Amino acid sequence: MLWSVLVLSAFSTALAWNLVQDDCVPREDAPADRCQPFDLSIPDHLLLLMGISSSALIGAHLIKSQQLSKKKLHFNLTRDEARWTDIFETEGNNDRSWLDFGKIQMFLFTVILILAYAAVVGSEFAESDNFAFPELPETAVLLLGISQIGYLATKATQN
Repeated sequence: MLWSVLVLSAFSTALAWNLVQDDCVPREDAPADRCQPFDLSIPDHLLLLMGISSSALIGAHLIKSQQLSKKKLHFNLTRDEARWTDIFETEGNNDRSWLDFGKIQMFLFTVILILAYAAVVGSEFAESDNFAFPELPETAVLLLGISQIGYLATKATQN
């Protein structure tokens, strides 16, 4: 969800940003006196990254619902039982309250990549008259994909 929030908020901000710039850079095939503020697209690597994150979210829900139906997962009966540390702990009946490496590594990779990309997007706004999404290295997308697969694998093996 964080990737969708970042990319979609940057996209809407970029549209407004490009509209208010006095010296908007025109496209090469457009007349010199016409600015193209709506000539903005989300790069494929960001769409792929958002798809990977959404797929992991859906996959985790499917795995969790299957495990709940087999009564393999512990769940809190009331909100009072919930703690913020639950997001980093395993959910299985037999291994409850252990740290879940899959959750921790996915959280760290996601937060680090989000913060780094948000900083690059912010600097693009500060340094450019006509915003364009900065490139994200393919290794970052690959790293996040591997992280999501690792998370799903650890979730699927909980008992």
